[in-house]
Order: sequence, then structure tokens, then C-alpha cells
Amino acid sequence: MISLTSVRESLSFLGLTPQATACYEVLTRIPSDTVAGIAKRAGLHRPTVYRELSRLQERGLVDVVSQGKRTHYKVTSTKQLETLVQDRTAFLTEAFQALPAANSEMGRSAVSGPEGLRSIQTDIVRALPRGGTFLRISMRKAGLDASAWTDPEYARMRGNGRLQVIDIVNPAQRENPCKAQLECVFRLLPRECDHVPFQGALFVYGERIAFADYEGQNGVIIENPVFAAFLEKLFRVLFNILPAT
Repeated sequence: MISLTSVRESLSFLGLTPQATACYEVLTRIPSDTVAGIAKRAGLHRPTVYRELSRLQERGLVDVVSQGKRTHYKVTSTKQLETLVQDRTAFLTEAFQALPAANSEMGRSAVSGPEGLRSIQTDIVRALPRGGTFLRISMRKAGLDASAWTDPEYARMRGNGRLQVIDIVNPAQRENPCKAQLECVFRLLPRECDHVPFQGALFVYGERIAFADYEGQNGVIIENPVFAAFLEKLFRVLFNILPAT
């Protein structure tokens, strides 16, 4: 039988929150319980329990059972948890094993100043087809002015929907006008990320990845299909873990 310590480590490895872990641990000790019962045993608020149970259900770790008029939740077989961990381990092992061989296929370019940041947007426009989508993880202050390095063609394509983005951003960017004006699919990082002493972004598009340092105004573009595929998978794992806005 899987131990309690192993359960905590496994759920953390899968990217589940401490609150989800607390709900799961409660259900490992009893046959089933209601949201109210789980909340009381775990010391959590009911809305939090509803949210975390939904995440556990999505991963097949918790089932819903009806008992009269009440809805109860129970843990599925711990084999499901073990299977998810094995699948995640296999994915990461395969990805990391592929990284050393990627060095021989790598192309790099680095440009300083506003032109360096603009070069990333220019490269995205050139690399992606009409209607293409790129991925971005961005951390910056809400008032940061990006107009000095914005590529006009990039701005035009974003404005008319010919270029799409899936974003992961820090909460300070929630009020970014583009989120209301443009077609933006995004998730929010934890609020602690608003205090990270770095303003920059990671981009993944086609077979390229790019890094933007907004404060130092440096742009780096790396063309490597292995790195790009690896970071795209990690991005999507993180995107699926973060709560919807």
C-alpha cells in the first residue's frame, strides 16, 4: 500500500496544491465524505474544497458517489496515482535524455537594446503562419511601457486576430488592456510572482524559443526543435495546473 508520505510526494510531483493534497489525504482515511465533511477534516473553506476536488476528479484520483440526497467523494484506487506518477516520470526522463543531443542542432542569436526585444516579435511574425499561436510566460509590472520595442507588424497581426497567444502571466498584468481588447487565453501565476525582482518573458513558437529581459532590454532567440518541444510540454503542464481566470 502506498504510504502517506508517498502520497504527498506524488501529488506534489503531479503539480497539485497543498489544499488538494489535504483533501486527498482526508479521503484516504475514510470510505467517503461530503464537501462539508472534507472541509472540516482538512481545515479548509468549502469553496476551496470544491475547487480542489474538481482538480482531483480531472486526474481520475477522486470519484463522486451518491448517498441518498447527498453527494459524497471517495478516492479511486491508489493505482491511478501510481500510474500518473509513472507517466509523468517517463515523460520527464525521455525529455531530459533528449536534451544533450539537441546541442548540435541549436542556432542562437542575441541582440541588446529595444531592437533586441523587438527582434523577438519580428521573428514570431516571420516564423508562424497566418492564424498561428505562440506560447508566452511573462512576469512584469503592470505599468511597464512596451511601445518602445513593439514591432508594428506584430501589433497589427495581434490586433486583427492573425496571431494568437496563450499566456501565463503574473497577477499584476490582470488589468493589461490587451486582455480585454485581444483574443487572449491566459492563466495567472501565484500572487507572489508580482514581487519577483525580474521582468521578462519566455516565448515558445514553432521550433524556436526566445527570452526577453525587459529591464536589461536584451533578447535571445534559440532555434532548436527539441528544446522547443520540451518547453512546450512543460508550458502546457503548468497551464493545466494553474486556475482558470
